Amino acid sequence: MKKAGVFVVFLLVIVGCSTFHQQAYVEPGINWSEKTVAVLPLQNHSLRPDAGIVVSEYLYTGFMRTGWFDSILEPTFLRSEIYRLDINLEKMNRQEYALEVAQKLGVDGIFYGVLAEYDYQHNIQEDPTVSYTLHYLDVESEKVMISISSSRVGKVLLGNRNLGQVVQEIVERQIQSIGENI
Repeated sequence: MKKAGVFVVFLLVIVGCSTFHQQAYVEPGINWSEKTVAVLPLQNHSLRPDAGIVVSEYLYTGFMRTGWFDSILEPTFLRSEIYRLDINLEKMNRQEYALEVAQKLGVDGIFYGVLAEYDYQHNIQEDPTVSYTLHYLDVESEKVMISISSSRVGKVLLGNRNLGQVVQEIVERQIQSIGENI
């Protein structure tokens, strides 16, 4: 009996070492079968200069795997278009501007958001921490049809976890949440 108690405490410690929080709104009935979308680099409010681009690359890959869309603009092409069209990602927190950007890019919908945290917590273990919000704006309806905020502290008791693994986990959970609600 004593061994079982120690095992339960051990499991609680392991489970408690990893924290994930998410709030999601997904408009029911979204149909993406004939849509071309863009996944913009996230507005970056972290201390790492290219973190918004890095996270958007993971999102692009995650969405490509779903097969939900007719096409998704390739990230390198998209970044060159953002530069060519003089798109200011810092204004993407305004829905009207996001709609204007989607129209300039010639897409049916656009994913955009804000990266709040992408770093390692400065403690003994240097735990990776990622936090961002993702929105999907449909051009035809001019509505934000998805809004998901997620944060993850990648604490591990044994072994190491890096920022990339934490982002991949968030992307997988966000896509799962979207898939369950469309």
